[in-house]
Amino acid sequence: MKIYIIRVISLFLSVLTAAMIFSFSADTAKESSQISSEITDKVLSSVGIDKETTPPAEYEKTKSKTEFSIRKLAHFAEYCLLGFFLCIFFRTFDRVFWLTLLFSLGVAVPYAALDEWHQSFVPGRGPGVKDVLIDSAGALVGAVVALFAWYLVVRLFEKRKMKRLA
Repeated sequence: MKIYIIRVISLFLSVLTAAMIFSFSADTAKESSQISSEITDKVLSSVGIDKETTPPAEYEKTKSKTEFSIRKLAHFAEYCLLGFFLCIFFRTFDRVFWLTLLFSLGVAVPYAALDEWHQSFVPGRGPGVKDVLIDSAGALVGAVVALFAWYLVVRLFEKRKMKRLA
């Protein structure tokens, strides 16, 4: 019964994450840039690079580099979550580790490609092979983290069970 609950929750979180990714990809270039710009301003401010005190040319150069990194990190993080939840879902079917990883990536990587294709229909946006690679790397990292987490949790429960039996 417990494994069924984990399966349902992880499937729900996988679908929710995929919907979130789709939603972000549906933003026009202008909307996406505005969100990225606001986040970048906050990040720069939090590390002491203030728009008012930094020379405009220097601020814009720093902001441009930082914004690019933040956008790519966001791609990575979204798919890291997707890979994590997919891996937990597939692991509930008691598959071997490498097969669980393969199934997780077998869903996440094509979804990344479809998501980039979807962006080609959004005004001002376009598909990018680099983004698919970044997304795929994120899914891989998320899935590997999920496998390690699963292993550690199972080991923890086994130890607790052994202590109760002793």
